[in-house]
Amino acid sequence: MMQMNQSKTNISGKHWPLLIILIICGLVISGCGSAATSGTAEAPSGTGQPATTPNGDAADDLFTFTYQSVKIAPFALADQVIDDLGEAMSYFEAESCAFAGLDKIYTYSSFEISTVPEGGEDHISLIVLLDDTVATEEGIRIGSTREDVIEAYGDEYELQGTALAYHRGESILLFLMEEDMVAAIEYVADYGV
Repeated sequence: MMQMNQSKTNISGKHWPLLIILIICGLVISGCGSAATSGTAEAPSGTGQPATTPNGDAADDLFTFTYQSVKIAPFALADQVIDDLGEAMSYFEAESCAFAGLDKIYTYSSFEISTVPEGGEDHISLIVLLDDTVATEEGIRIGSTREDVIEAYGDEYELQGTALAYHRGESILLFLMEEDMVAAIEYVADYGV
């Protein structure tokens, strides 16, 4: 069963195809086509415990995104984070292609959170920044330059098409570049696909 609540976002018409491709790529990277991995994660909100990955990396070893004092990390339990963030502008769910249960996408005004079911609970697999009103912990936002990214994160990145991919623990931070400007930012749970 699929449910969809559509609402308006801040993405211009020319960026929708790019956003859809990025979300699909993020879901593929985070688990589609791979076996489920075991492990636990706990919510990384201000009052919760840090997230841990299937291989035991703590949230300090992952890229994280903070919105209004809510720390969001790949692999974290989604329930506490979603509760802390409040009601999403829109919500979408579909049968998971890699896990038993439903993949879910929660869209907020400036970012989206995708989750996957694992071990009977939903875990954050992807965080996508949608506009320039939010930034990474290091201050990079959509519209920042390639030089800004390299200055903030260093030159130890992997080039994936037009994206600069930074790895930390079992997380990936992707900066999709268009004409040397950041066009999209994704935090991805690296399930080792």
